[in-house]
Amino acid sequence: MLRSLVALAEREGLVEDPAFEERRVDFEIRLDAEGRYEALISLRDEKGRGKRMSVPRSPPKRTVAVAAGLLVDNAKYVLGIGTPGKDSPERLEQCQEAFLARLADALRASKDPALQAAHRFCSNGSDYRAAILGDRPASEWTGSELLVISVAGYGYVHERHEVRKACSQLGSAASPSSRAKSKRVTSTEVRCLVTGRVSAPARLHHPIKRVPGGRTSGTSLVSFNAAAFESHGLVQGGNAPVSNEAAIAYATALNRLLERDEARGRRYKRGVALGSDAVAVYWTSAPAATLDFFVDLWEGPRPEDQEAFFASPWKGEPPPELDQEGFYVAILGGSAARLVVRDWFETTLGRLKAALHRYYEDLTISSEKRPFAIRELVAAVAPPGRAGPPPDLAGRLFASAIRGTPLPRELLRHALVRFRVPADGKRIDAARVALIKASLRGIGRADSSRAHLKEISMALDEDSPQPAYQIGRLFAALERAQQNALGGDLNATIRDRYFAAASSTPASVFPRLIRLAQHHISKARAENREFGVERLIGDIVGRLPAAGFPRMMSLEEQGLFAVGYYHQREAFFTSRKATPADQEELGNV
Repeated sequence: MLRSLVALAEREGLVEDPAFEERRVDFEIRLDAEGRYEALISLRDEKGRGKRMSVPRSPPKRTVAVAAGLLVDNAKYVLGIGTPGKDSPERLEQCQEAFLARLADALRASKDPALQAAHRFCSNGSDYRAAILGDRPASEWTGSELLVISVAGYGYVHERHEVRKACSQLGSAASPSSRAKSKRVTSTEVRCLVTGRVSAPARLHHPIKRVPGGRTSGTSLVSFNAAAFESHGLVQGGNAPVSNEAAIAYATALNRLLERDEARGRRYKRGVALGSDAVAVYWTSAPAATLDFFVDLWEGPRPEDQEAFFASPWKGEPPPELDQEGFYVAILGGSAARLVVRDWFETTLGRLKAALHRYYEDLTISSEKRPFAIRELVAAVAPPGRAGPPPDLAGRLFASAIRGTPLPRELLRHALVRFRVPADGKRIDAARVALIKASLRGIGRADSSRAHLKEISMALDEDSPQPAYQIGRLFAALERAQQNALGGDLNATIRDRYFAAASSTPASVFPRLIRLAQHHISKARAENREFGVERLIGDIVGRLPAAGFPRMMSLEEQGLFAVGYYHQREAFFTSRKATPADQEELGNV
């Protein structure tokens, strides 16, 4: 996984200079050529977002330890302004001293005049802080604002050629105070587990941000945060040696995949949210543009793209010449200590296309032209209240789709349980039936003794040889007879009262329901409201086995029952053009 992430970072030019990274900068401190303060300039746009700039890379971790950045840092380190009540004056003073010390390190490595002006300004201590606070009061700062320094006639200090060379030499090493805390040292040179090259390992790995369940400041993928996890006298990253270049590359690639896609209004650039505690990130060895279709199929199209998307959901799929390119997926979650890789999957774009085509074919039902987003499917089987969907269900559903394997078996059970209770919206019912159908088809492909299940159609199949499917149709016809007879005077339909028993123990329920239907048919006929339901009931009963209704039905048979019921119920809306009288009836269904 790390090798493919490093390859992604190299291919997309994310780590051309490992000493630099792209970040959003909030403010620019402008100085004159002598290092005197001129102005504080906001670099934020109308949405309050900072300007993207390539700046010296921040130290990997500093949630507790004081570790300053080179030339560019937040207000705590540059100005000594922190969060009121959270950052003590002593710590803020240490932060400012650390920032100035790193600035002095850079000045020793380069005598650039702009760098000298910046060092002269920052060495003035309280004087330069007071000058800036005159333009922006301390009450308006949070401490997290990122600042850069520019000098008149020279531009941004960190962008100067000689200064960049100095930053590359110094890197993002931790401050002297944090290095002194470690009595042991990391091996000077080892073989990198990712690249295979011999180099000094990264002691600390950069954090991965925006992972559900992780820390706001970021969570490490590789971390040894206690002596109990270390061995052989090695400290922290030395226990799993990864070169500094590879550690920066994989962290940069993951953070780029997890960024918000502002242009398309997506939560992640290359990620799918799997509930509230996991995200699936994906990438490919092919050009990045070929993945746009994958994002839309999982997240659902934007409103302005819906019409074109529904007409051709696979518009923009990878062309055949890319079928052999690699495709990679990592399902990630966060914890208090480190980032958790819940699943890892690699395949080719060709196999992915085949798996997704089959997945969407399995989920397709005639009443819905719009593909189901993964969040819709998980929400459709979530229990009522605050319990939420079953843990890790979204991740397993996602993995099944891209692997081309059957859906998790518990999905069938959850969907059946929820389908027994009428949904508030038609699409929720449709999503539950789609999951039932897809689960059954997957079982049919995986088990040759149940191969008949993979032949379940997307619409009504009047000639289906499966008794459970025909019994489901019969239940829908009996419900229709009740609605024809009673119209809108229904407190509860037979679905509300008998669906669970009819689908699991039909022999105990259907004789009574059929007798009840005769009364409903007679009443509807007397009021001229019978529309052929009696003939339909007779036709379906004629297709049932001579042995009669089964005493019990298996989970798969209950799924067939639900699909047959839904197909027949939907057919009442589409089988013929409704008369005005029918339309009134259909509105009650």
